[in-house]
Amino acid sequence: MNTMKILLVEDAEEQQRDFIDTVDTFNKKYNLTVETDIVTDPLSALEKIDNSYSGAILDMKSDNDHKGGNTIVRRLHDLSISVPVIFVTGHLDMVKEDPLIIRKRSRDADSYESDLLFLQEWLKTESSPAEIAQTYTALVRESEGWWIGWILEVPGVTCQERTKSELLDTLQITLREILEDETLEVSRRTENESEAVKTSDILEFGAPGAPDQTEGGFEEVRIDV
Repeated sequence: MNTMKILLVEDAEEQQRDFIDTVDTFNKKYNLTVETDIVTDPLSALEKIDNSYSGAILDMKSDNDHKGGNTIVRRLHDLSISVPVIFVTGHLDMVKEDPLIIRKRSRDADSYESDLLFLQEWLKTESSPAEIAQTYTALVRESEGWWIGWILEVPGVTCQERTKSELLDTLQITLREILEDETLEVSRRTENESEAVKTSDILEFGAPGAPDQTEGGFEEVRIDV
């Protein structure tokens, strides 16, 4: 791949300059063309990014948003944008695992040149960004000897099984079948709609007490399809 289009989300001017200088040297050194856009906050990133980008390099904290990097990755799924992500941050412990994330490194370890080389090789050898698994949220809980659950972002995916493991398998299979059914028009709920559904479900069915559950009793489980 001789051309890459990269979005950098970074509010530190020193890091921005380092990235610009690195890209300039990289293009000359490897006879490539790396096109760049730089924004300083998650909102600007989400207004700009689309599937035309080869990758995105994110800081975790930007513009006083301490979880901005995770917010961007989560919203990329909501917007059906499958762009590979590299985190460069001093807060690696805060990065939530996600299929879109192909690399994480500490700010003081390695360089932007290594990130560009890594992305270039990844694009050559791995699945195209459009084929990256999409992540959904399942709300599950035990009720009267049964495990019940549904997919938060997609209406209509509701299942019930005797065990949690069976329930998660059935939810994944059902979700995949719905998404692959060309006769159905499937759209994900927006983040605000999902939160409203979650609140409604928890108020109606919540049973507090499990260690990894939400406030009302439902456990949130990530499901990839």
